[in-house]
Amino acid sequence: MEVSSAEEHGKPTRLLHRVQGLFRAQFGREVLASVLKEPKKANWKACVVPQEEETVQCEAFKAEFKPFDFALEG
Repeated sequence: MEVSSAEEHGKPTRLLHRVQGLFRAQFGREVLASVLKEPKKANWKACVVPQEEETVQCEAFKAEFKPFDFALEG
């Protein structure tokens, strides 16, 4: 196995790729939907919930992570 000169000197190697043309802003969502085997969730519009349900979810999230909220200390 060959070792590049950058690796010989302890420097990390990086692979950069320039995207040409259009890059889909929802690429991460599309990949995650594919991994979860939920292809319809790749479109964010399919994940919209009513305001009341969103409020309930938000309050549940706040309650779950309240012990970790450093802004409440003091």
